[in-house]
Amino acid sequence: MSASKNEFSAVRYGFTQLAAYLKNTDKKWTSWLLLLTMLLSVLAIVGLFVAFSWWYTGFWAALTAKTLIPFLWSMGEFAVILGGMVSAFSLKNFVTNRLANLWRHWLSNDLSTKLLDEHKNFLHIERSASNLDNLHQRIQEDVKKFVSHFLHLTSDFIRSALSLGIFIGTLWVVGGAFTFTALGLTIVIPGYLVWVALISAMTASFLTHIIGKPLSSLRKQEERAEAEFRNSITPLQDDAENIAEERAEEYYRATISHRIKEVSEITKKSIAVQTRVVAFQNGYLHASSIIRYVLAAPLYFTGLIELAQLMQVATAFSQVNSSLSWFVESYPTLINYRTRALRIHELSQQCDMDHTHSLRNNIRVEERPKDSIKVKGLTLFRPYPRADKDEPILTALNLTLNPGGHTVIKAHSGLGKSTLFKAIAGTWFYGEGRIKIPSDKTRYIVPQYPTMPSGTTLKELLTYPEEAATYSDDDCLDALEKVGLNENNKFSTNLEERRNWRKLSGGERQRISFARAWLKKPNWLFLDEATSALDEENETLLYKLVTSRPQEMTVVSIAHRSTVNFFSSPIF
Repeated sequence: MSASKNEFSAVRYGFTQLAAYLKNTDKKWTSWLLLLTMLLSVLAIVGLFVAFSWWYTGFWAALTAKTLIPFLWSMGEFAVILGGMVSAFSLKNFVTNRLANLWRHWLSNDLSTKLLDEHKNFLHIERSASNLDNLHQRIQEDVKKFVSHFLHLTSDFIRSALSLGIFIGTLWVVGGAFTFTALGLTIVIPGYLVWVALISAMTASFLTHIIGKPLSSLRKQEERAEAEFRNSITPLQDDAENIAEERAEEYYRATISHRIKEVSEITKKSIAVQTRVVAFQNGYLHASSIIRYVLAAPLYFTGLIELAQLMQVATAFSQVNSSLSWFVESYPTLINYRTRALRIHELSQQCDMDHTHSLRNNIRVEERPKDSIKVKGLTLFRPYPRADKDEPILTALNLTLNPGGHTVIKAHSGLGKSTLFKAIAGTWFYGEGRIKIPSDKTRYIVPQYPTMPSGTTLKELLTYPEEAATYSDDDCLDALEKVGLNENNKFSTNLEERRNWRKLSGGERQRISFARAWLKKPNWLFLDEATSALDEENETLLYKLVTSRPQEMTVVSIAHRSTVNFFSSPIF
């Protein structure tokens, strides 16, 4: 996985990923059976093509002899071969797509698991500000195209290679040698049709690569531009109210127009290259369909072969030329496949990387039986040092948080209050110092902008990220009432309702987060400006709610309003 982009081998990577899938999937027998069936169907297709080439000989012999019975017999043979062809191609298509679906399911799960493992790769990737764009597209779209292209390209290559091996022998034997006299010398070229097919296919492959070479970089640019285009439209749905209130229509109109123009310009360049490739491919394809007869004509006119053999030679030449021209015909798909493989490879590399290595990852979070939280000598840095500015966010902090007493942390913006919470939670790794936390006490952080998963039921929204079945409906309804979300039926109390919860107002989102905290009953509750979108009256309501629970709960909050001081002892 350490190869650079220039050294990256999409073919090797595809086989490596297939081997990993076949080794690790829980559907080994099904996958191996599908793969074996795919290969057998390819063998059947090649065998049927061979039968078809020999059928051609009998068919033209019957036509030349003008005999009815052999002609009718050849029609029966043709029907059998055609039925076999249809069955073999249909079977190959079915098992290939079925295997691609299983492989895609496994690979998507594998990448998602790596992103969401105990090392929190998704968090490191997001913080690193790397050029690893559009994770959702890489896992959803790129994986789908990668596995499909790989299996179809591989099966077609195997078919072409087998056809080449079989028909090259036929062409060598039936086509025979070409003899001519030049400068008084008799020159014999054995199997000359084979050499002609080989030279023409290699020349066509080379020219196709030269003509289509810009497609590789254009595909990557196109993927990026399309993703940015989609991202520029997304706010129109997620932030429609804000956009209207801020009268930002012209901004988004200009942004979207710019993205459309960018996509159009890159696509225009891509179309120009594709047009040249398609023009060359079609010209070569149609030219080769007649050239095979032209090249075999000297043998026919000199009486070395009959008409039936001429057709057999032409068919064999066509198969050899088609096999050798696999690269020409598959070039656009190969470019698309390589782009997808590289994007998945980049994501996999990031997931396999030790993101905490050499990032001053010297913060030790230790569990201990005591009830207090103790911070000693804590210095926090940004994830990646900047050449012009590498000052710490927080320096040599010593802090003790005791259970039972509610605390508010106040300081100017940018002094590391939220980062301190992240360090206590174990999600900020960059710095040095020790944090000792109670081993048998639960902790829960309520962020300023809580996550609102879309498409979930109201109950799933309230119990996020735990299973909804963990809590009763009565507990969920009670939590809604406690945070004031079901007053006068202004907020739905149908726990099975599904809707886009991202459209909730900032205040409703923060009330939902307090309802979650009420349900979870943590021993330590950290509020990171969790009431910033609420008025003082509702802020007071929620703080009174969490600081007056019957069971033991210690609240540590980051806030700027003085009203919070009534419920907490300020520090900093």
